[in-house]
Amino acid sequence: NAAGWPGAVTGTTNDSATGAHGISAVNVSIQKDGGANACWNGTTFTAACPNYVAVTSGATSAGAADATWSYTIANTALTDGSTYTVQVQSTDATFKFSSTDGTATFDCKLDGGSYAPCTSPTGYTGLVAGQHSFYVTATDNLANTSAPAHHTWTADTQTHRPDNQIATGTTYVGNDIYNATGLNQTKTLKGAVGKTVSFKIRIENDGSGTDPLTVLGTGSGKGYSVTYFSGTTNITSKVVAGTYKISLAAAASVVLKMTVKVGSTAVTARSILVKTSADHEPSRLDAVKAVVKRV
Repeated sequence: NAAGWPGAVTGTTNDSATGAHGISAVNVSIQKDGGANACWNGTTFTAACPNYVAVTSGATSAGAADATWSYTIANTALTDGSTYTVQVQSTDATFKFSSTDGTATFDCKLDGGSYAPCTSPTGYTGLVAGQHSFYVTATDNLANTSAPAHHTWTADTQTHRPDNQIATGTTYVGNDIYNATGLNQTKTLKGAVGKTVSFKIRIENDGSGTDPLTVLGTGSGKGYSVTYFSGTTNITSKVVAGTYKISLAAAASVVLKMTVKVGSTAVTARSILVKTSADHEPSRLDAVKAVVKRV
């Protein structure tokens, strides 16, 4: 048993050749798993090798089958790091982690700091706003250390607050009203078959900094044709798919135009909801409602 090997190298060999050849000796070599690069430095196994394999072969019998044993250094993995997405509305973070070796110990570091002993879960509080990276390694009782598991995220202290408003002329409703249903921020128009009516939707950033926002709007249906414009550019497909993006500085706003044509098969009335959400905090959203009635 060589120093550092996790146990005696044991196994069986076969004399599969015809006749009684017998096996008088077995040669043992230590190799890197999947290749012939030695992991043995003359004293112990080198930590650079992720897997150690003892390869044996019968020394005196051409019919002896090779036998292979594998030993893998303790590995580590974050078990809940995925809960911290790219953008997190918190300056605190807690990570849980585990190892494939039940006896392994752990070392953690945050950002550019140094590794220090830690246990699962490990938490951090009062982080500065911005990007952070957490690293953890596992070390087994033979001093073999795993590659680090890590997770990178951004602690976001910015306030996110899109504000949708709607108008049919020059007067908008919905300023500083925030909800997902269009309550108290609804405009209604009437139109005969074949007529097109227009609404203006103003999107304002009431948050504390520049914010990427996503707009999602109801599409055509029930006999009403709905079209969205940014200036003269038709953006209907993106708005209906929820992929139309705008970036607004704090207190800045943009106006979109929505037209609705009443078709011959139009039902009595059609409600059209337009929502805007903050990409960094999707639960922060606001919606306005347009109602078109056939006359």
